Amino acid sequence: MRVGIGFTFPGSIHFEGKEIYPLRIAGDTLQAYWLIKHLMDDVSFSSVSENNDINHLFYFDFSYFISSVDIKLGLTPNFFNFLYYNLFVSASYFTRFFSRYFTGLAFLLKKLKFFFKNYDAIKNFSRWFIEKQKIKYVIFSSEWEKSQFVTFLKDLGIHVERLNLIVMDNFIDFEEIDYALDVSWSYLKIIKDLPKEYILILSRFDRVKNIHPFIISYYRNRINRDLPVVIVGTIQDYDVDYYKTLKSFEGKEVKIINVNSFLDFVEDSRKRYLVTRAISLGLIKSCYVVTIPSLVESFGYVGIEGLYLGKPVVVTQNSPYPEILGQYVNKSLKLIDPLRLDLNYDLFCFSEYIYIGDYLRQRFDAKQICKKYLKIWQDCR
Repeated sequence: MRVGIGFTFPGSIHFEGKEIYPLRIAGDTLQAYWLIKHLMDDVSFSSVSENNDINHLFYFDFSYFISSVDIKLGLTPNFFNFLYYNLFVSASYFTRFFSRYFTGLAFLLKKLKFFFKNYDAIKNFSRWFIEKQKIKYVIFSSEWEKSQFVTFLKDLGIHVERLNLIVMDNFIDFEEIDYALDVSWSYLKIIKDLPKEYILILSRFDRVKNIHPFIISYYRNRINRDLPVVIVGTIQDYDVDYYKTLKSFEGKEVKIINVNSFLDFVEDSRKRYLVTRAISLGLIKSCYVVTIPSLVESFGYVGIEGLYLGKPVVVTQNSPYPEILGQYVNKSLKLIDPLRLDLNYDLFCFSEYIYIGDYLRQRFDAKQICKKYLKIWQDCR
């Protein structure tokens, strides 16, 4: 069986025979990398890239498709990439201005002005995309994500009855985490003066990650008196100004770290990936609480990694977490409304914290879930 694979950004993964590793750390890239790694003995992969702005309307974050069969298999459709990300957080001057001052309002009204003004164009393109690409199977990481997708199509008057909509857990390569932690502390020395306990935000410096409003609320509610915050991420070329804005808030209680600035000495691309993962996981292991204040998260693997490493997590309610880990809310994790951030010290306290690492490893294990993907591919033939 030969399977093609598309990435959100071209060149996200080094792909040559049996040699494969990510060139870019992001949720979609890691999922694609782990899937290929665990199925390489069962499937012959070919690299295919399809990336342009309009594709994000119906772009499947890591859309694998069977090239030898006239069926397309989409995984984790994330229309947020278009409606939320490209529309409100693009590099154009208008949308950068719009996102800076009106993002919250825009999210609340996302189905009004833009949606109805461009209703016919969006509807025609969406229908064409599904029919032209002959999409039959769509895999979601949660019922929440599925409902968002179905609602979006129904608002356009597009019926989804002929689509086979499947909900399946996303996955984490826990063996990679264990391996990376063996070397993480040797690399953490490059990041000096970290506080003993801190709130950690591990993310790209992007407006959709909601970091700026988080810092504003953090200072306003004087959480800085009790807990410093360390924000680690990568600068986005399309919005360097946002990173500069975040850096303007840096001080004794707020530390902003561009992780790439510590990787200049690593020339080998494969080693660069491992070092980046080692630093990220080491920071998670040493922090007090992991926080994900994003406007929306289609999965948020950093939160799962934090919980696996025994750290409590504060995560956006606009994510699958209320569904996939609802039984552990207010015990192992807490939910926040990203559009109404009202932080307080108690939010970051977990007096009744429950470690669920063993449960996570069993449920989200990459090896087992990748076999389920293989079964779907086989059923498509």
